[in-house]
Amino acid sequence: IASRLFYERGYPSVSTRALAQAAGIQGGSVYHHFASKEEILYRIVQYGSGEFFAGLLPHLEADDISYPERLDRFVRAYITDAQARR
Repeated sequence: IASRLFYERGYPSVSTRALAQAAGIQGGSVYHHFASKEEILYRIVQYGSGEFFAGLLPHLEADDISYPERLDRFVRAYITDAQARR
C-alpha cells in the first residue's frame, strides 16, 4: 500500500495518516509496526533491492560461461528489469 501511494503521490505528499487510512487501520497503529514513515520507505527499498539482486545473481554465478559473458548477461538483465519497473 505504501509503495503504491509513494509512487502515485510522491513520498513527501503521503502522510502516515493517509497510509493508515489506505490500510484500513487507525492512524496511530502505523507506529505499532514502524518507527517512522522513513522506516517504511527503507523497508520498501530493502525488499525491492533484495528481490532485484536475487534475480540478477544467477547471471553472475554461472560457472559455465566466461566473466565477460556473465557481465553481459548481468547488464542485460539489469536493464530489462529496470525497464519493466517503469
